[in-house]
Amino acid sequence: MSTSQPATNNSTDKPALSATPGTFLERARILVERGIPVAPVQPRLKECWLSEWQNKATTDIEKLEIWNAENPDYNTAAVGKLEITLALDIDDRQIYERIRDEAGIDLKQFRTFKV
Repeated sequence: MSTSQPATNNSTDKPALSATPGTFLERARILVERGIPVAPVQPRLKECWLSEWQNKATTDIEKLEIWNAENPDYNTAAVGKLEITLALDIDDRQIYERIRDEAGIDLKQFRTFKV
């Protein structure tokens, strides 16, 4: 385990994450701590299998613990609500760099986190 100080998020005092957390609950907590509701997704997939997932997405830790007990390998769907201005999921560093280089937008100026 590294003893170095973690990097900090540029818009909060919370440490930035350096590695993807292991369980559904660990990943979900990162989102719900920021007020973003989540729903479970089958591992390595992007499509939510819950009926009415938009309405069942939650920030309720007890519900998230139940889903985690069902399958800690569930992928985590961040579910946008009207209160969330923009959520951008970038899985590829090259896409991040293209946004920066071609659009002239440095995403570091926005609150970011890795899940």
